[in-house]
Amino acid sequence: MRTSIKKFKWLTRTLLMSPVLLLGEFGQAQAPAILHSFTVSATDGSNPYGNLLQAGDQLYGTTYSGGSGSDGTVFVMNTNGSGFTLLHSFNSVDGQAPQAGLILSGNTLYGTTASGGASQRGTVFAVNTDGSGFTTLYNFIGGGDGSSPQANLILSGNTLYGTTAAGGSGSQGTVFAVKTDGTGFTTLHSFTGADGFTPQGSLVLSGNTLYGTTAGGGSGNQGTVFALNLSGSSFTTLHSFSGPDGVNLQAGLILSGNTLYGTTISGGLGYGTVFAINTDGTGFATLHSFSGDAGGSNPRASLVLSGNTLYGTASSGGTNSFGTVFAIALDGSDFTTFYKFTGGADGSNPQSGLTLAGNTLYGMANLGGSSGHGTIFAFNLPSTSFVNVAYYRDYQTNWQISVSDLLTNVNGSGNNSFSLASVTPSTNGITLVVNNGELDYSNPNLVDDQFTGTAVDSQGDTVAIIVTLYITSAPPLGGHVEQLTLTNNTAVISFSGIPTYLYAVQVSTNLSAWTTLTTTNAPADGQFQFNDTNPPQPNVFYRLLWNGN
Repeated sequence: MRTSIKKFKWLTRTLLMSPVLLLGEFGQAQAPAILHSFTVSATDGSNPYGNLLQAGDQLYGTTYSGGSGSDGTVFVMNTNGSGFTLLHSFNSVDGQAPQAGLILSGNTLYGTTASGGASQRGTVFAVNTDGSGFTTLYNFIGGGDGSSPQANLILSGNTLYGTTAAGGSGSQGTVFAVKTDGTGFTTLHSFTGADGFTPQGSLVLSGNTLYGTTAGGGSGNQGTVFALNLSGSSFTTLHSFSGPDGVNLQAGLILSGNTLYGTTISGGLGYGTVFAINTDGTGFATLHSFSGDAGGSNPRASLVLSGNTLYGTASSGGTNSFGTVFAIALDGSDFTTFYKFTGGADGSNPQSGLTLAGNTLYGMANLGGSSGHGTIFAFNLPSTSFVNVAYYRDYQTNWQISVSDLLTNVNGSGNNSFSLASVTPSTNGITLVVNNGELDYSNPNLVDDQFTGTAVDSQGDTVAIIVTLYITSAPPLGGHVEQLTLTNNTAVISFSGIPTYLYAVQVSTNLSAWTTLTTTNAPADGQFQFNDTNPPQPNVFYRLLWNGN
């Protein structure tokens, strides 16, 4: 299996050369750790849809089917993949086909089933984290109360809030509230179609306002983003989708500051979008339109935020349409296909979102795995989002940066070749032009500069890069840093120089103050090596200077 360039781990390490300086190391998105493969048995589940819930060193979740009653399960396992245990197997009477994840309050888990229960219209349930005390808190009857709850609940005080995909007075779905003891059920809003229909995503709460999505309806009849108060008053349609901006929202929203982020299954370029909108309905922006290619398509799940990066899953696209994990900056830049599912042991077609715990992303694939019934997987996140490429140039005003030649020599880039796809404009009077995948550069004022860009590898995957241009005189008499690798936290730097000449190996953390680590005479072939067993972090630069002998 080819591991493509996805998301990038960066400890700044530098090759200082003349005429160019390269700094950077690609950290590749490795195949995920497979924590569990579902087997559809009496002691296991099958086909997960909902997000995982992380609490301490344990993960809680649901499966759509499987278990002793073949009607779905609630399970727990350790974050290292051990200790998988079914906490409850549904039997239709107490619920069936849970499509949502769980929430936790104290030692009690709360969730929904999309069908089953006394009227076979779905349920709200509670169960203790040890599997005891299972209780059906509410049985939907399919009238004004709604039917088929498919989204996670949220908790405010002692009240649970959720949505149903059908039912209500308008038969188009509802927003509801119910106490954690099962009392006080209230329909807060019944959708009519004009204000949206079929809410399938989880709600998000900010202050006293609930925000959510509908799969269809609205003025464009392609789905909506809405807001309403906890009491059910002041319902507002914040945005109605029309096609080019997205179609069919099955995922809920996440909130960062005053901005909501979400996904659509289709629309945009035809294969779904990532979007942003302010909580007052202004500032709608399509951050990314999926194109149905190797980058993924049809995202069905909510996003998760780490720093300034959104992570999500696409249910198809990628390798043989088995789905992907993707990453994108909050402003829509730096879209990266983090991982492409193979349809084998790693799983396929993820329908659920990701859960972030520390530096680890946990998720579930709906299909695939050793038995074809889905998997639980984990990725360790890289430390940052960028590969840094810097160029050290003596006084010249016009030259070309060969991105492909440089990046293919970076440790970790494998056998990929690269071309430059785009660059941001310079603000320092430097002309930057992408020309056949390389960068034509004109710097009449001979000033340092920095800009961002995007490179594309030979497999069609993208990498966000930061390019820094340093204008300075080259080290004299042919001293070069040829290669830099990191092994067990030791920087191994390979040099070339003029045989018998004395050179100083120097290190810096800021490109201005340099410290000599050692001096050495170049051997007869001019090639030598230095090992720095304690390289500074997070920024370190190396150079080779002739020492005058």
